[in-house]
Amino acid sequence: MISSPFVSRIRGVPVFLACAVIAIGLVVLVGWATGNSALKSVVPGMITMKVNTAIRLIMLAAALLLLSRTSEVSRLFLRVCLAIVAGAAIITLAEYVFHVDLRIDNLMFYDHESPRFPGRNAPATNIAFLGIVVGLYLLHVRKGVAAAQCVLALVAAAPLATLGGYLYRTRGMYENAPYPVIALNTSISLLMLCLGGLLIRPDLGVMAVITSKSLAGSVARKLLPAAVLVPLLTGLLVLGGQRAQLYTDAFGSALLVAFCSIFFAGAVCWAVTLLWNSELLRTVAERDRQRLLESERIARNQAEAANRMKDEFLSVVSHELRTPLNAIYGWTQILRGGAGPEDLEQGLDVIERNAKSQTQIIDDLLDMSRIVSGKIKLDVTRVELSKIAADALMSLRPAMAEKGVKVELVPADQEFWVEGDSIRLQQVFWNLLTNAIKFTPRDGGIRVTSKQINHSVAITVADTGVGIDPVFLPYIFDQFRQADASTTRRHGGLGLGLAIVRRLVELHHGSVAGVSDGIGHGSKFVVEIPLAPSIAAATPVNGDDTAYSDGPRASFSLRPVSLEDLRVLVVDDEPDARVFLKRLLDDRGASVTAVGSGAEALARLTREPFDVIVSDIGMPGEDGYAMIRRVRALPEHQNGKIPAIALTAYARNEDRLHAISAGFNAHLAKPVEAIALFQLIHDLRESPNYSTP
Repeated sequence: MISSPFVSRIRGVPVFLACAVIAIGLVVLVGWATGNSALKSVVPGMITMKVNTAIRLIMLAAALLLLSRTSEVSRLFLRVCLAIVAGAAIITLAEYVFHVDLRIDNLMFYDHESPRFPGRNAPATNIAFLGIVVGLYLLHVRKGVAAAQCVLALVAAAPLATLGGYLYRTRGMYENAPYPVIALNTSISLLMLCLGGLLIRPDLGVMAVITSKSLAGSVARKLLPAAVLVPLLTGLLVLGGQRAQLYTDAFGSALLVAFCSIFFAGAVCWAVTLLWNSELLRTVAERDRQRLLESERIARNQAEAANRMKDEFLSVVSHELRTPLNAIYGWTQILRGGAGPEDLEQGLDVIERNAKSQTQIIDDLLDMSRIVSGKIKLDVTRVELSKIAADALMSLRPAMAEKGVKVELVPADQEFWVEGDSIRLQQVFWNLLTNAIKFTPRDGGIRVTSKQINHSVAITVADTGVGIDPVFLPYIFDQFRQADASTTRRHGGLGLGLAIVRRLVELHHGSVAGVSDGIGHGSKFVVEIPLAPSIAAATPVNGDDTAYSDGPRASFSLRPVSLEDLRVLVVDDEPDARVFLKRLLDDRGASVTAVGSGAEALARLTREPFDVIVSDIGMPGEDGYAMIRRVRALPEHQNGKIPAIALTAYARNEDRLHAISAGFNAHLAKPVEAIALFQLIHDLRESPNYSTP
């Protein structure tokens, strides 16, 4: 059961009631000691509270206060108080039943006001004492709390009835009775003890329902006080009318019954309305809960599907990376074992082809990472789109010839100028054409066409390949999605090509769509890019103020380059990489010094002149960024302004920017094309102004 703030507000009420009862008992004892009748009763001339009644009330109030204590002394004193009160009540009731006087009623003071039963309290009072003792004991042992509360509620009926008699001035209830009746202050004290016992454990038993935040608790807290007070006050008003002779007793009784019936009928209707509204709210809440559960189930299924796709993707990545590695590793073992000229030529071709395959896989992963993180940059210029598509096609003609695929490039009847990044747009068509070649069987065909649609140019790449399953067609541009990711698939790849195509086209404010009539009917991809306005404005599409070119995609002249007598300092912590670069540059005539750390490089630079630095970035102790900053702090005669190239596997655009800002003049990503490295070293050395920007 959920407790409400009401519980915390009533925690101190039992203590207050117990203290009030103790105060009443003490006042009565003072009245008996001083002979003051007014202190023995509420109103002079009314029935007085007996001495033994006052003492027992004080002891019960003390027991009520001790219920919240846990010490052994407190618990022992509580049980002693309850035992004394119960024993005295039983003895007094025995006196009434057996008509004997055991001389316990006037031990302290003699009662001259009750000649028939001097000093003896009423039977109803003793029965109430026994009921309160039972209730407090059950609360003390914390067994049967609900039963204890029910006992205390029943006991409260006796003082309530007596209070009604006093309120209605019905003398028969407290005068001229065969036995002593309950005094007014005794009735008030007993009622306060019962109420204190009910509220001492408000979060347990029946009271837990009444004090809870539930609808039942709210209804109970509103109806219970009204159920007691309304009939009581109504009876008082009706009785007043009868005594004023405004109507007969029979009419008054009928009026009381009618009013109480109307009140309780209204209370029932109000409670039923609350329950009905609660049921409606519960129904709505249950419907909302079911909707949330369904949405949670869908989200969980989607997350599980995404996890499965991720696992499949990682499995595919592992396969695609291991396959070329296997070929490279295998041919190195063959060549190491001794091979003829033909085997050597074939092995080198296989190693080069598979190394390029791995490079392409890594480039696709990096491109997807840049796209997903929103960090890809475009160098926007005015370009002719059909020419870009034709260039991509021309670069793939050897692959088409090897596969035996026929290609048809339908010439455009006009030029289609757009604003975009020529390299990224070529990547779009390269990916589409590569997919077409991969999935088109020998002697199949690929057709590339261009046409204007409204204010856009549409370039279509159609093939006669295996086609696309209609079920998979809506997901062809999703990352980590492949129509066949099983171990028996016929075609390799990561399944990122089309996802990259879509994001690159969207960055150019265009769209791409895939169409297929099903398995065995080929496929068609249509790329639409907005035509450039009459006056082009080359601005970055990502909103940055600066457009950056990606270092690894920079173009280099393929003219023969000589590095004769050029002094090059190579810095790399990997021995194999140092040996490779030294051999590569030595073959071009350069004088190469290779070191394994930034500290060694600085030592060399301060002692020897060099023309160019080629340095790795990720190195233990001191990385390339820290090293180049220390180099730039050197004076010019100690190579402080030497051209420097960052040659690293950190290939993101932000890595390139970091390298340039640290002090490098250029950035190249591993694995590097030898001709690109030669040309960059040559250009940096021959440039009339090669100092760091």
